[in-house]
Amino acid sequence: MPNTHLTKQVTPFMLLKNYVFRHVAPRVDWNLVKSKAQQTGVDTAKFNKNLGPELDKLVRSLMAAKAVLARPGGQVDAGQKKTMEAQYQRVDNIIEAYKAIIKAEKHQPDTTAAQRDALESMKGHLEWVSDEYGRLLAVRTQ
Repeated sequence: MPNTHLTKQVTPFMLLKNYVFRHVAPRVDWNLVKSKAQQTGVDTAKFNKNLGPELDKLVRSLMAAKAVLARPGGQVDAGQKKTMEAQYQRVDNIIEAYKAIIKAEKHQPDTTAAQRDALESMKGHLEWVSDEYGRLLAVRTQ
């Protein structure tokens, strides 16, 4: 389930970054989840393995495939499929690494209940991103 409640907390600075740098919505949402976790004292510097840029690439590729498929007789070629699958794999690898970090952090003795909740929220968001874009990839590459 998407984290639609997050979009209500978008700041003007985030909108500007979205407009200027063309960050996609999942990247903006991930940054919101990270900032909320940071407010509870979670060290979010550990979650800096370029998930945002990889999400940008994947979502743009999926949108391009959608445009191709929307045309009469449009089909995604093998090269595009291979590229999208590689991009999804990079995103999924980063997500799996983040989930391992979250699991380790949750079991630290000095982790507070608020931090555990924030970490669980991060994990839920990452799982949603992985599932949703895996599903979209499957649809676009049939």
